[in-house]
Amino acid sequence: MFFTIITIFAGIFLRAGVSFLTPLIPFWKLLTTANFDVIFASANYMRSIYNSVIISLIGALIGTFFVAIIALVARRSEFRFRRPLEYLALFPRAVPGIIAGLGFFYAVVWLPGLDAIRGTIWILIVAFILRYIPVGFGTISPALSQIGEELDRGARISGADWWTTVTRIIMPILKPALFSCFALLFIHFFKEYVTAAFLFQPGSEIIGTTMLQLVAQGDNGPVSALATIQVIITAVFVFLARRVLGARIYG
Repeated sequence: MFFTIITIFAGIFLRAGVSFLTPLIPFWKLLTTANFDVIFASANYMRSIYNSVIISLIGALIGTFFVAIIALVARRSEFRFRRPLEYLALFPRAVPGIIAGLGFFYAVVWLPGLDAIRGTIWILIVAFILRYIPVGFGTISPALSQIGEELDRGARISGADWWTTVTRIIMPILKPALFSCFALLFIHFFKEYVTAAFLFQPGSEIIGTTMLQLVAQGDNGPVSALATIQVIITAVFVFLARRVLGARIYG
């Protein structure tokens, strides 16, 4: 805990609050808010924060819906290819983020119709959802396995079709797992940057890509300030997700 969490975050927070960090000068003599002033005064940096929040919220909602459908079809249906569908849902875990981003870049360039979303936050939402399907599937699938299949059979005997059974019986019981899936997808989307490296353009920046640009320029103070803001937003979201939604966030 000390070496992997406390030390790292203490270093980030400390660098964000000083003009220069050195063991030769006491840090309390170098305290400043200039790094945060740079972030709040820049429209580009603030836009990256807004974009990250919007992408995470919308992407997590859409991703939770599609992951739930995939899990239900793979585990609670008579679909002929349900087993290959489950393997396909887990496949993105094996693809490195940088390769996934490069693949999306070429897909947007060559496939007809996708050019309309190139350079927008929507291509990032699509890329993040497809990349983190295994995370959501791993959240919903175990909870779905704990729901007895006799509920499905009872509903079918009563005359309900598959969709009615899923929406009226299974989904309400699955609600805690859906909330947890939404929370985990939000956190992963909010911190993601590798996949977006090839896909973002001016106007669709996110926090991760902005930090990469700042690191390349050697602006470590604003990078730490932006990372501090990212950590605070994540902590607030986790608190609200646990308190309001009752989400259980593990892993």
